Amino acid sequence: MDPELTEALHQIFRKTQTHPRTQEYMARNDMPDEYLGPAAYTAFARERAEYERRMVARLNLSID
Repeated sequence: MDPELTEALHQIFRKTQTHPRTQEYMARNDMPDEYLGPAAYTAFARERAEYERRMVARLNLSID
């Protein structure tokens, strides 16, 4: 994805999450206040995908 678009979306999503109404909604619904920026989310997604691959192999499953 175009880095400029990624950054623009990141700024919009982050601003939305930190908005008082969003924070109020999250607190009222016991939602965690967690946000990962582009680099942190990419790292998380890669780690999670590798974990899932290992679990599929360990459990002798197929993802086909």
